[in-house]
Amino acid sequence: MHLCWANPDKQRRLCVVGDQGTLVMDELQPEPLVIQRGQFQPTNTHPFQPTELAHEVIEMPQAEPLKQVCQHFLDCMQNQSISAHSSGPVGTALVKILLAISKSLTTNSTQVYLIS
Repeated sequence: MHLCWANPDKQRRLCVVGDQGTLVMDELQPEPLVIQRGQFQPTNTHPFQPTELAHEVIEMPQAEPLKQVCQHFLDCMQNQSISAHSSGPVGTALVKILLAISKSLTTNSTQVYLIS
């Protein structure tokens, strides 16, 4: 993650790498959310050569995120319903994830398992 208000480069990109590919969110691109999939095969000239590359665009509705969050809050208030996005259990799960990330960072990037 790159954070710096003094940096002249406008960057709004987040990459999440997993075992099924890389999810790339870049707000400055015409297709802001994509999954890059592929395999790596060893070759004689390179330790790993990417193969079977695929680029899958995930459609996103064109809407202002803050307006959506505010509208969701108002809908929950009007309908007296509990939000599936911001309830107590969702907040607890987020704190567990953040604690696991912090623990992994302080223990030389060891794998940390979440307890449900």
